Amino acid sequence: MHARSLVKASLLAGLLLGAGACDERPAPVEPDAPVVSSAAEEASLAAPFTDLVARDIAGTSLTFWPYTGRTPTIGDAADPINLILVGDADPRTVRDRLLGLSGDRTPFGFPNAMPFNCTWGDAIGSPQAVWTEPYGWSGSVIQLECGNYETLRIHARLFRAGDVTLVGVHLDLLIPGTTDHDVISWELPRLLMALDLQRIGGTAIGVAPAITQAPAYRAMNPFVLAGIQANEPALYALLRQVPNQGLPVSIDAGGNLQNDGNAPIFSMPAIPGSGDGGAQISRQTVEIDFNQTIPRPFCDSDGQEFLQVVGPVTLTQKVTTTPSGNFVSQWSAKGYLDVRQVAPAVTEWYRARVNQHGRGVMTDQVEMVNEIQLRMEIRPGGGDRGQLQLNVSMGPNGAGAVSASASCKG
Repeated sequence: MHARSLVKASLLAGLLLGAGACDERPAPVEPDAPVVSSAAEEASLAAPFTDLVARDIAGTSLTFWPYTGRTPTIGDAADPINLILVGDADPRTVRDRLLGLSGDRTPFGFPNAMPFNCTWGDAIGSPQAVWTEPYGWSGSVIQLECGNYETLRIHARLFRAGDVTLVGVHLDLLIPGTTDHDVISWELPRLLMALDLQRIGGTAIGVAPAITQAPAYRAMNPFVLAGIQANEPALYALLRQVPNQGLPVSIDAGGNLQNDGNAPIFSMPAIPGSGDGGAQISRQTVEIDFNQTIPRPFCDSDGQEFLQVVGPVTLTQKVTTTPSGNFVSQWSAKGYLDVRQVAPAVTEWYRARVNQHGRGVMTDQVEMVNEIQLRMEIRPGGGDRGQLQLNVSMGPNGAGAVSASASCKG
């Protein structure tokens, strides 16, 4: 199996197929089964060979991939790059300034309501990566959110490429009963983040034109779209701009995410830091009650198996910044879940374990992102029915690598 095919098989599908009922789940009894398949692959990530663009960025030509890559399939385009920062634009500096802003945007004509009154903080989110020449792969060490993980948020990933910072920003919504978010706008969050870049002293100096797919890129999950139409009419009106509220249209009638394909360029001014005080530490914990029917994420030979998955998942993040400017983010997702197959046949309940750890580091000289993911199905009497482990790393020095190992047991 090709490495990309193997790691892609680990992705939990975002389809909202309907929450399963929480009924009694007795432990099944079954004999040990032999290993029926296994695989282990490792690959260094080459530069993406398609969609590279070269644009003038503040007087300097930059060749880059104008999309982010989603782990573990880094080479597959995920989100468009839709803002570019120059000047004093190190992601750590931009983060510090944005976190100091209030959520009051009423002086700029926006209402005192979400998402317009949100405040910025560190975000829990899957790491992604960009590729630039000559810097290679850069991971999203710094992720920010305006809003909160459990409901609606603006989510921005900042990538350092020499003296330039590339930004992928979107508005996303937590899919009920999962730990997954669905993007519902590119245009509106870019407008709000551009406003906040000006609030911290940034100046719009140009645009990198026609770098990503336009006039639309990707589409909303149709089940999420239907849920918004039925239950959140004000949000749907905001996204569709019907009636027109003087804001960008986020989606068309079919849920296609509108994208003009451009990336405005902002020059950020130099503001000296005080350097006072010791290390600053922030923490957050999010508890999610997973309750969803999903495609089996691994060991599904024909792609026809669906699982009902129920149980709590705990997500944590710890961010440490030092007076010298070092930035360290550590995150995890852990949980023991009740699982049963519901298609093509219904099985008894058994257990599964999710264990995911990641770490991102950025200093003046170094940046790197590493993440390890473990998915394991557990027999009632102990031992595993099958498992998948993924290791993804970006940096240092522009390197990227992904490894995957899977064992499947009957």
